[in-house]
Amino acid sequence: MFWWNFQRDGHRVRMSLETTDHGEAVRKVLEYRAQPHLAEAGRWEYEVRQYLEDQQKRRQLSASYSSSRKYVLLRFALDAEIDSPREVTAGLVQRWYDQLKAGNAETAKHYIVHVRVFLSYLVEKGKLRENPAAKVQFDKTVARGRDVFVPRGEVAKLIDESPDDDLRLVLLLGFECGMRKQEIVSARPEWLNIGAGVINIPAEEEGFIRKNRKATTIPMTDRVKRFFTEREWPGPFLLRPDVGQGNWRYRYDFRKSFDSYMRQHGYEHVTVHDMRRSFASNRVSANVSIEKVANWLGDTIQVAWKNYSRFLPTDTDINLGAA
Repeated sequence: MFWWNFQRDGHRVRMSLETTDHGEAVRKVLEYRAQPHLAEAGRWEYEVRQYLEDQQKRRQLSASYSSSRKYVLLRFALDAEIDSPREVTAGLVQRWYDQLKAGNAETAKHYIVHVRVFLSYLVEKGKLRENPAAKVQFDKTVARGRDVFVPRGEVAKLIDESPDDDLRLVLLLGFECGMRKQEIVSARPEWLNIGAGVINIPAEEEGFIRKNRKATTIPMTDRVKRFFTEREWPGPFLLRPDVGQGNWRYRYDFRKSFDSYMRQHGYEHVTVHDMRRSFASNRVSANVSIEKVANWLGDTIQVAWKNYSRFLPTDTDINLGAA
């Protein structure tokens, strides 16, 4: 590793050039000498906010995509334990990618690209000298859809053995109602119609917009209905109503408790989104029409058919009833 020793304000400074290549080290020293001072950089969250606001003003990002990118960037800072963009090193970003790819290599790559684009923006603004995320080495991957789901019997076991009501609620809304993570976190008592045995998800509500911008009604299973009947739900949310909306994409992020619980039961490969896949796969395999499942999920018929038609029962499995 090459280091640069120089004088600044009468003090001797030793700075890592983060390279073992002599030519690269020389290039960096020349760049630093040509531009000894950078523009002032704020804390990570401040710079992320400025970046996203600027991109939306220039119509480079939609509001929904901006929210998604904000979640990724803030999660990186949390996982990497940094407060400022100038604390980011190539090693930190590489380690984050290596951690993420254990779950899903394609998602890990997308997340790093988001970090890379953000840091490139800060370089353009003169707040960073270089983009450390540009040095991350990606594994060669072949993009493919996930084919992970939990069978009905195992779903029931996971729900019944849940250590607390918060996690049980998450598992019920994910595995037995097919809700997305944002829908689970945003779910309100007024969505429940226990008498009719359904959950009404609106197309839009304060702080919440459904991905396909269409409302839907999902039938409750007996387990879901019993859970809601046996408890009071004063609001404003079903899950952790004591937590308000902050800077994060999700008002409350249950990812760590979910991952820990699934790991304990040998399902470390199952993600939060895999609950939706399990819901759809189990419904289709029970001979529920793909059209109904697509409506509940908020997916198109084409997407649902592509992903779940292989779970349709064979002719010999279908009980046609009396002739």
